[in-house]
Amino acid sequence: MMIDEPSLGLAPLVIDQVYESLRQLNASGLTLLVVERSTARILDLASRVYVPRNGHNALEGSASELADGHALEKAYFGYGDRQTAHA
Repeated sequence: MMIDEPSLGLAPLVIDQVYESLRQLNASGLTLLVVERSTARILDLASRVYVPRNGHNALEGSASELADGHALEKAYFGYGDRQTAHA
């Protein structure tokens, strides 16, 4: 299932419900592709994270590798070159 910005414009309680539904769908075996700006929410849900910029992946790695947010913030805001979570 592909979902674009599931939290955009929603009340916090509704966002919680949406993400709980996404967790349940994923736990049932459904693969999800979620485009999201809320890094905290997506890191809690995702197994892999990709940050595209200018037509290529600026960063990719597992959610656990990116959990501290530093590399993710650098890639998201355009600092530095292409990275992997191991870099």
